[in-house]
Amino acid sequence: MKNYEKLFWIGVRESEINNTGDLFDGSITIYGTNKNSNHSFDKFTGCRIDCNEDNDDWIAYINDTAREIINEYPDCKFLLYYPPDYPFLSFEVQERVVGLNKMELVLLLENKIRTRLWLHGIVNQLPFSVMDGSKITYTSLTQKYPRYNNFVIQSDSSCAGNGTWLFNFFTEPTVRKRLSQTKTYTVSPYIENNIPLNIHLVIYKNEILYFPPSIQLISPTINGFFYKGGDFIAYEQISEKIKEKIILQAESIGKRLQESGYRGVCGIDFIATEDEVYFMEINSRFQASTMAINYALHSNNDSHSIQELHYNAFFQPKSNIDISALKVNLSFYTYSYTNTQLNKHKYLYKILPFYKEIVMCIDDDIDWKSKFENKSYLFQLCFPFNIVSVSPEYKCSMHPNVSIEEDFFDTEQWENDLERFKISLLHHGVRISPEAQLYAELNGGLNYHEFEAFDLIIEDIYINVPNGTKPTFLTPFEIGLSENEEYTLKFYDKIISNITLRKKDPLSLMKSTNGFIYDEISYLGNDRLRIYFRNSCYFKQKNIGCKFCDVENSERQFTVEDIAEVLHAYENHPSINHYLVGGGSYEPYNNFEKVIEVVKLIRQQSQKPIYLMCTPPHKKIILDKLFESGVTEVSFNLEVFDRILARKYMPGKGALSL
Repeated sequence: MKNYEKLFWIGVRESEINNTGDLFDGSITIYGTNKNSNHSFDKFTGCRIDCNEDNDDWIAYINDTAREIINEYPDCKFLLYYPPDYPFLSFEVQERVVGLNKMELVLLLENKIRTRLWLHGIVNQLPFSVMDGSKITYTSLTQKYPRYNNFVIQSDSSCAGNGTWLFNFFTEPTVRKRLSQTKTYTVSPYIENNIPLNIHLVIYKNEILYFPPSIQLISPTINGFFYKGGDFIAYEQISEKIKEKIILQAESIGKRLQESGYRGVCGIDFIATEDEVYFMEINSRFQASTMAINYALHSNNDSHSIQELHYNAFFQPKSNIDISALKVNLSFYTYSYTNTQLNKHKYLYKILPFYKEIVMCIDDDIDWKSKFENKSYLFQLCFPFNIVSVSPEYKCSMHPNVSIEEDFFDTEQWENDLERFKISLLHHGVRISPEAQLYAELNGGLNYHEFEAFDLIIEDIYINVPNGTKPTFLTPFEIGLSENEEYTLKFYDKIISNITLRKKDPLSLMKSTNGFIYDEISYLGNDRLRIYFRNSCYFKQKNIGCKFCDVENSERQFTVEDIAEVLHAYENHPSINHYLVGGGSYEPYNNFEKVIEVVKLIRQQSQKPIYLMCTPPHKKIILDKLFESGVTEVSFNLEVFDRILARKYMPGKGALSL
């Protein structure tokens, strides 16, 4: 629905209006290309500013640029990303702004204190107090809330975490310097185990649209709570009980807004614990995650966008759109400038073009020669998979390759701390350059078998390093190839050492008489041959398998004869120093007859140690029989010690008694 000549977007990023069709005729943004009717403040100044801080020069740029647009298109209109900027715009811009709620309602919602009071009794809220800055001390807060040691201090107006601080005994001196003695703040206890959540609403006179929620990626630091992105995919890990509570509270807030005359888009922030959902704030504006919903609508061949629906809400009683089946299969993370991390950001940005099929980079035409204010936007990465996971304690954990953590080890002194170096490799994983990959394929291939990893050998130490997991391509570690055709290990493009990679086992692709590929039955490790005594797992076949296990559910079973054929092929293999017998779990009351047969086959051709990895037998006498057959060592893997969590993640195996 268009009842204007030209519509221009006034926002933070030009990319905010990607996937909005022909709704906009141009844009005025803080970051952008300065092309195709975009007017970019960062190109105008040669500097990228922190968009979450008030900036008079940015407001002046809007007014000056809008005046030029008005001169060219006198009947043009403007749509604002951030309506609270409206009072600071020139009159000629103000009279052309569309999709704007009454400013008294916008400013009420902008004030975090007034919003909480306005919704008192309607939604579930954490206990909070309104206090003058001069009265906020660690002692006063622990007296007010004796069960807590950490608190959240929030100014009456904040954005993307600016104006919100984590307050405790250690941060008190720093945070108190940032508080105004005469201003008022909300103070509430900080819930240690919580998941921050956000949901988009678009409110019409006779309808409210509720879009799929997302987990917010928020980093609490001594300098504030910083919003870094969102994960719509990981939201599926939230329990159904909590999801229902989120929608119920969102509906209560939506109806209150609707009755108050609010129209168009808003975002509601909650935090969720394992048992409860608490309201945090309402954002009377578009969200940083709006672009993800627009992307999902576009991918679903839906021509609508949040901006269009917002605009129409001021003129139509209903939307005439069905979003009940909408899925937002996207997560995103925003990288901001800090002087200490700039080289890492540049490195990450440099490797992204090689992985454009699995990651989308939105940089709004960054110029690395620009000046950068601290915390200014650099670029954003969008992934078709989740980048955070929800722990049983209701905490979010993120892969370190996405968040660019501090270094685990000293790259100059890594040989003096091999344990830390190994942990760092396991933590980040490794990427292999195209040249090294091609060389490996032409020279025996790589032993790439267990758990999407391969063996890297450095200083005679074998490290089974992840390579194929989802975010591994962003790792700072890369295997390259020297001019002498030797493998090298790099960290952020700096060569650490020459290395060796273990080649593919040539026997692994052979087939048994019954058609089983050898690596379905065996796996040659560094100095050990692993023999599987069964294909698949009893618990998987009963649909109560361990949720983290990669063993596939299969009814197809190899025989002892197949195993004998494989063992014969590996007889006298020079790499084998010992054997491992393992595989999927037996049913709880199995007598281990097949395991004993396999062990006897091994013992017939070798006297080397045999290690058995299995679930505990139901009778101790079975251990005697295993020993008699030739087993020299047995292990029972617990995986998860806590039995409540064990039953949750291992419904079959977790029921076994310790």
